[in-house]
Amino acid sequence: MPKLGPDLPEIAAMRERAPAGRIAVVNLLKFKPGAEARQAYARYMRHAHPAAHPDCTILHAGPAFHEFGTGEEWDYIIIAGYPCFEDFAATVSHDAWQTDGARHRPDALERTLMIVSPASDLSRDFPA
Repeated sequence: MPKLGPDLPEIAAMRERAPAGRIAVVNLLKFKPGAEARQAYARYMRHAHPAAHPDCTILHAGPAFHEFGTGEEWDYIIIAGYPCFEDFAATVSHDAWQTDGARHRPDALERTLMIVSPASDLSRDFPA
């Protein structure tokens, strides 16, 4: 079975090299076939909701329209913003996320990709 989210040892390791400041978390989701998969994801969302950090902002949520480049297909994209890495870590370390919510993810997802990215400035990262 594919890995469907970070576990506690991974989160602890990430804390050691966590970026300072705001972060964005990009979630790419590939659902299992059938309506039952999306219903299972809705159950995950309900059960994991108590773990949600109050300052987390959903920056984008929507279906994946088209992918260029890798040939991988995704069904849905969620981009969440957190004030800092520790707020994200607290969310995904919370028992509601790790157990109550996570037990529904295998019924919902074929695979997922979660990318944590610190906020930056394009003009600083790629000066003209």
